[in-house]
Amino acid sequence: MASTIKLMSEEQLLCSICRDLFKEPVSTRCGHNYCKSCITQYWDSSCQIQCPLCRTKFHTRPKFLVNTEFRAMVEHFRHMKVNSEGEIAQAGDVPSHKTVCKTHDKMLELFCCTDQECVCLMCWRDDHTNHHVILFEKAFREKKALLTNAISEMKTTENKNAGSVNKQKTSFQQRKKASEKDMADIGMFLTGLVTEVQEGKGKVIELIKQKQKRVDTIGNVYFAKMDQEAAEMRRKRCELEQLLYQRYNQTAAIQSNSIEPLDNKQPVYGEMVKKSTAQMKKTLSNHIEGLLHQLSSEGCEGGLSLRHDRFVLSTLFGERFENLPIAFSTNSFSSGRFYYEVRVNKSQNFILGVAKESVNMKTVSYPTTVDGVWTIRLLFGNVYEVFDPNEIRLFLKQAAEVIGVFVDYEKGDVSFYDVEARYLMYSYKGCCFTERASSFKALLYAMTVAKPSTFCTINLYSWF
Repeated sequence: MASTIKLMSEEQLLCSICRDLFKEPVSTRCGHNYCKSCITQYWDSSCQIQCPLCRTKFHTRPKFLVNTEFRAMVEHFRHMKVNSEGEIAQAGDVPSHKTVCKTHDKMLELFCCTDQECVCLMCWRDDHTNHHVILFEKAFREKKALLTNAISEMKTTENKNAGSVNKQKTSFQQRKKASEKDMADIGMFLTGLVTEVQEGKGKVIELIKQKQKRVDTIGNVYFAKMDQEAAEMRRKRCELEQLLYQRYNQTAAIQSNSIEPLDNKQPVYGEMVKKSTAQMKKTLSNHIEGLLHQLSSEGCEGGLSLRHDRFVLSTLFGERFENLPIAFSTNSFSSGRFYYEVRVNKSQNFILGVAKESVNMKTVSYPTTVDGVWTIRLLFGNVYEVFDPNEIRLFLKQAAEVIGVFVDYEKGDVSFYDVEARYLMYSYKGCCFTERASSFKALLYAMTVAKPSTFCTINLYSWF
């Protein structure tokens, strides 16, 4: 019981800030006691002037009150503690913030910085002689300062992170609103676009129906008239057949009523068909010209126009070389530009190009540019070569299925294109097409060689 009273008395004599016996104790207006230095440092480091225990706030720093009787009790307790220091401490005699060495039953008043543990004087002399040892109170203050700094840094970091999180939340909210606005705008735009398309579709369909109705009306009138004229023709034919059995004078009388000739004027419907056909041809020509313009962007001159002709190989080629399986085309030209295509995907060996009319037809070797021939050759299905004027091997991206040959007579260019892949295979530049003899024109001919069992498909384009 006495130990409990003694423990409670010591607890009441401890400063709530430093947790040690009061040193120069003072009182605040609210009645709580603190060490004068502890409460002064607390108020110096705090933003508000308030009691650490009851949190009573003061507008100005109050003057300290001195409880003389309480200070006497503290000094008396301190004197009693010093006089009883040589005695063995009991469990109840030790303050709650201190412990007793289990080995020597002495108070742990020192702290070994080397081993990071609390020791008594006996432990220091026996086991920690060469270690860095300081007073326990000093170690406590240092640890407390470190923890205070760590807590302060953590609060600073926490506040910084909280500000960053708030900033990111604001940014995300703004982005979300912007995305929602963009989606709403896109939805409105697409809705309007669909509405316009539907309206345009309805107008176009209605226009087509009106045109079709007019065409049907004109056609019905035209065919009805034709049926009427055919019936009239049959009726008059029957009358003429009956006249074969009548007398001549009667025949002459009837012949005086001559048959009215049929109206040979082209009906309106036929004119409309002609105009529609011409418009379709023009549209198709413009479309093909656009496709050829895409080819020209890969290195071919623009402005080509398609002829919708297709000739089989037997009618396309005429005169042949005597010693080589090479044939001339039947058509020639001497100015402007010329283009044609040959499908060669099933050919293992071929020669394709153009030549002068004056080329030696009796040559036994493949002609080159020196002979007035500009060609591209395929050997064994994978070796592409040109002769400019010596043999040059071409390394292409892939095997060509359709080869286009383009000739610009004025510029002196002969170019070969892979039509499917749309890239330039090879181009002869600065070719001389003029003839020395005045009796000859510079005529260029298409020429090709394929397997006998596989004829090439030729697409001819006009010169211009």
